[in-house]
Formats: sequence, C-alpha cells, structure tokens
Amino acid sequence: MVFFNPMMGNVLRRAWFIGFTLFISHSPAATASNFTFQGQNAGLFSSANPSGTSLLMNSTPKPKVSSSSSSINPATLIEQSVVSQISSKIYQDIFTGTAASGFYDLGGGNTITYLRSGGYVNVTITSPSNGTTTIKVPDL
Repeated sequence: MVFFNPMMGNVLRRAWFIGFTLFISHSPAATASNFTFQGQNAGLFSSANPSGTSLLMNSTPKPKVSSSSSSINPATLIEQSVVSQISSKIYQDIFTGTAASGFYDLGGGNTITYLRSGGYVNVTITSPSNGTTTIKVPDL
C-alpha cells in the first residue's frame, strides 16, 4: 500500500509547471500572414459574374401586395389614436401618479382598478369575455 505524502504533491506540481514552461519556451513561434478580404455575394453562384447581380435580382419573383392593406380606413386610424391616448393616460396615472387607488370604467363591463399597498401596485383588469386578471408590480 502506497501512502501519498502532501509534500510530494507540491513537488509534482512544481515539476509539471517547470516542464510545461520549458515545453512552451522551446515550441516554435506561431507566425501570422496578412489577411486579405475578398467579398462574395452569397446569392450568386461561384462562377457567376458579379456584374450580373441585377439580372439575378430581377429574375426572382416578388411578393404581391394585397390591395386591402394599402388602403387604411381613416376611422380606424382615429380609433387607434384615441385608444393609444387613453392607454397612455391610464399608464401615467397608475405608474407615475401619486394617488393611492384608482378606477377606470372602459364601458361594456371592462374595468381597470389599481391599489398601492406595501411598495407594490396591484392592477386588476376585468373583462366580461376574459374574466379578471390581477398584476402586482413594484411601485417605483
């Protein structure tokens, strides 16, 4: 049975370090050469002429744009703007205001309430079709 002497471990570590240092110092130095960049267009075949790019790009089919997406109803734009402004106002009241609580009736049974308590803001969103959702966020 062989017992391991702790002193022998230090000797082995030193021997390994010395051997590694000698190996590195006598290894041939790495050499580097100049790097020259030669760009390639991945869309072209390796044998294709780079000046033929426009021919290649014009030969690919282009997606068709739906005519319904090009005409947006002005009433829809106004509605989206109003909803955005209301959402911004509610956000400002809840998260940058100082009121301890608040209630917003959005019509049709949809409501938003909030309550500041213990360093948090509890926001409750009620919708007749989706039920009630409560979110608890830190009060900044």
